[in-house]
Amino acid sequence: MTTKPEYLLTFQRDLLDSVLMSYEELLRGRNSQGLILMGSSGVGKTHGLDVLASKFLDWVQREPWATTAGIQPISPVLRYAADAKADANSMLTHLLARLGKVVLKEKRPGLGKLEADFLQAMHARRVRLLILEEFHNAILKGTPQLRGQAARLLKNIWNMAPEDSSLGWSKPAPGRDDWRVIIVVSGTEELLPVFDKDAELSSRFSTLVRAQQLGFTPPAAFKEF
Repeated sequence: MTTKPEYLLTFQRDLLDSVLMSYEELLRGRNSQGLILMGSSGVGKTHGLDVLASKFLDWVQREPWATTAGIQPISPVLRYAADAKADANSMLTHLLARLGKVVLKEKRPGLGKLEADFLQAMHARRVRLLILEEFHNAILKGTPQLRGQAARLLKNIWNMAPEDSSLGWSKPAPGRDDWRVIIVVSGTEELLPVFDKDAELSSRFSTLVRAQQLGFTPPAAFKEF
């Protein structure tokens, strides 16, 4: 019995195509790649990311380490959905827990140590695709200091080196055991001005995929509806 291929909305197909293109560049020795998935609630962003995560696990099998049995478990895809209370510290704590490193609340280290531990854990667990959902909750809330921490965290993950590290070369190089990742940030339209106003963020996250609200107009939206 054959099954019909799953129907994907145009933006969902665009998302898959953009990530695959970014992954191809990464495998050719290019730098980390950042993408923004923008759209209001209920348009299908989460389903598109579900399909992306599943597809990426197939794509990553081309890398030698993906099919080599070892003691260290691997997590090629890492996902986190920011809630209304998210800040850089809580995000890192949750992400580290998903990579097997639980941080006790009463012994939680400072932001710098959490970030360094997370970058090391991503390398060790072979994270190639990091998906940060509902990121507007983290980067639009609280004080300017908290918003700045979330923005700096994104930049440092893209660089894959702590902000105060002498290892923060801007471009990967053979023989240095660099590790680069694809970062997909999803959120509402409120998120876009934050990236537009920050030259470093906008240069790192130059690919924008818009999730269109389905409805009776315009004709393209009605056709998919």
